[in-house]
Amino acid sequence: MVQWLGMPVQPYFFGPCRDAFFAGGFSLLALVAFFLLDSPDTAAWSLRASLLLLWFVNWPHFSATLQRLYHSKENILAHPFSALVSPLLFAGLGAIVLCSPLYASVPVHLYALWAPFHFSSQSLGISFIYARRSGIELSLWQRRAFVWFCHSSFLAMTAQVESSTTLQRFGVVSYPTLGVPTFLVPVALAVFGGCFIFWLWTLIQWKRKNERALPWIVLLPISTQVIWFTLGPFSSSFNQLVPMFHSLQYLPIVWWMSMKEEGVSLRASFQWARTNFLGGAVLFWGLPSAIALAGFPLDLAQIAVFTAINLHHFYIDGIIWKLRNPRVSSPLMGTLAHVAR
Repeated sequence: MVQWLGMPVQPYFFGPCRDAFFAGGFSLLALVAFFLLDSPDTAAWSLRASLLLLWFVNWPHFSATLQRLYHSKENILAHPFSALVSPLLFAGLGAIVLCSPLYASVPVHLYALWAPFHFSSQSLGISFIYARRSGIELSLWQRRAFVWFCHSSFLAMTAQVESSTTLQRFGVVSYPTLGVPTFLVPVALAVFGGCFIFWLWTLIQWKRKNERALPWIVLLPISTQVIWFTLGPFSSSFNQLVPMFHSLQYLPIVWWMSMKEEGVSLRASFQWARTNFLGGAVLFWGLPSAIALAGFPLDLAQIAVFTAINLHHFYIDGIIWKLRNPRVSSPLMGTLAHVAR
């Protein structure tokens, strides 16, 4: 049963406009702009922008997850396998890409399958965080409506891609699809449509019972993610920026967690940003460059490092961001304490 636990005390992290920008609003404005202005020149500009933003948004968001995992001895001891063993396992997958042309496609294909699930899970988590911050408790079936709607969107997209008989390419690595029977594509689309209707019905029932609609900020992250997967592929200019929008969704929340621990100050924010900028540069520029110096092709080294780090990131995010853990959910509530340092 949904309960309204009083008027929202602080539903936003930073305020309605800034939260809307980061949670998905910026990407929706960009999608409209790209549909209106789509052209070869726009696609070229989008590609240049995505390559530049790798340094400042995409790469730091990977570093921020590692910082969360290794920021204290207590956290490492709480996740010993994830912190100490899993990096070796995922580094091994990267080594397969680098050293085994016969099996290089396996880790790359795993990345292609896991990435949309990871995007969906993050958007769901952010929607649920905003529900809690708004004083809303969703029932089991209401949560399932959110989960099914969100995940069915990426399953429908994946079914379409994996039913193709054309080799897929990721840089210099090619991989075959799973060979999903083509009749499953309309089935997956029908499931997505059914989940969408169930989700809308859930929202209507919640409004009738509580005499108010769910706050728009609760609906924005999940709606944005679904639009990325359904409308985004129709604009290649927009589609190549989706990983950046995903990273932009994540960074303010992990910054918030860090400031909860350190106290808000210009110095602490600058140190956090500097650490993750440099960390991302080391991971995605430094490591491939070092591997290339050892005699491997740079383009293959970049794919090996990218695949290993992404797979490790997908796994770690599923471990350290479990909202049922009070150590995770509690700091995400309330406001930041402003501490001058």
